[in-house]
Amino acid sequence: MFCPNCGNQIPENSLFCPFCGANLQTDNGFEPPVNLENQSPVSFASVLRKSLTSTKFLVMCILVTVAAVLSFVPTTVSIDEAGMSSSSGFDLFAILSTIAMWITYANAKNSDTVMSASGLKFNAGIAKATFVINWVAAGIIFVCGVLFCAMGPMFSALLEDEAAMEDFYIEINPVLEGYGLGDIFADMTGDVVSIFMIVMGVVMFVVGIVMILLNIFYYGKVSKFAKNLHISYITNRVTDLRFVTISNWFMVMGIFSIVGSLSSFAVNPAVAIASVSGSVAMIVASTWIKDLSEEVAYIPQTINMM
Repeated sequence: MFCPNCGNQIPENSLFCPFCGANLQTDNGFEPPVNLENQSPVSFASVLRKSLTSTKFLVMCILVTVAAVLSFVPTTVSIDEAGMSSSSGFDLFAILSTIAMWITYANAKNSDTVMSASGLKFNAGIAKATFVINWVAAGIIFVCGVLFCAMGPMFSALLEDEAAMEDFYIEINPVLEGYGLGDIFADMTGDVVSIFMIVMGVVMFVVGIVMILLNIFYYGKVSKFAKNLHISYITNRVTDLRFVTISNWFMVMGIFSIVGSLSSFAVNPAVAIASVSGSVAMIVASTWIKDLSEEVAYIPQTINMM
């Protein structure tokens, strides 16, 4: 039986609705509960499927596709031995995320009965892989920071030896020239190189700390949200989906990414457009999650167990 006032499923012959408190007795102007057993009640699975076919989700798919396609545009230029330019801007995770989102949209749009959860599972796997790889990258950067700080004094002593310095330049100059830096160390003394390497080590520490904080407060939450979204759909129960938190993080990261990408328009417009597309996709995702949370709030509590 369903309450005629709020639509929630209620026990047979109820006098009051346990959800909205409506008086269901006929003498107060309410009709007795109507038997709607043949109608499908609103559930989390149906709400999510409807949300995945929305215009906002389609716009997200298009934006991440633009970012993924433009990831093939060269982002760096190096000079190989033949003097030719060679570079690669290939972004594997951007491409995999794009494929996962289109699979999710297709599953929701084309399913006649029960929507396949393959796209949701794919998204969850990519988010988890990104989270793990970021931890590995942060660890490598920390190790490199330690090595740079430790090797600074060693290079200071090494470069005081003219023969050793000449051998060092012979080895390092081809690498530096590949990045257009030429004889960057040519006029440096051993002490200057030592300070330079220590500073680089400190910078790596800072970058590592930033990556760890991002991983904890952003990528970790995104991974957990994607995983729980998949679980919630399969079980038809809302499972630890912290809509407000993840929506706010998407909005913040999207705005910061847009601001950061503006400076790259003069250097490489294609890369800048890719960055802006991905950033706008985050902002749209923020509003999409907010809309989904509002829809979930209306699901009957007998089905939507928090």
